[in-house]
Amino acid sequence: MQSVCMIFAGRRGLDDYNMRTSIVRVPEVSQRIKQAQFILDQSGLTVDLYSFAQLSDTEYSNQPQLRVLLSGIVQIGLYDRFIKYRNKPQFMLGKVNGCSALDVCTSKMTFEEFVQSSDF
Repeated sequence: MQSVCMIFAGRRGLDDYNMRTSIVRVPEVSQRIKQAQFILDQSGLTVDLYSFAQLSDTEYSNQPQLRVLLSGIVQIGLYDRFIKYRNKPQFMLGKVNGCSALDVCTSKMTFEEFVQSSDF
């Protein structure tokens, strides 16, 4: 039997405008962005995650806490897509300090807790 390992890479993967605008079109990512937007709206925070993803690279880079949050949301959405078509990976690697998508994917934290505990 083949083992599968999923790696939760750093948060710089969305620093490119073309990557950001492409990745938000993945249905599972889009669904997670909508879910996070609802949580943020309920908290009274005024931010539009879709608009943030559409900013130029320079403007995007100027908001590090929001970058971290969006990156985590995208990682969770991509994980959702992965397990939709495959079994859960046997191993997962990544940082678990601060706002960690890995904590959500390993069921150590709910998605709502993830969004609410972000530095943003």
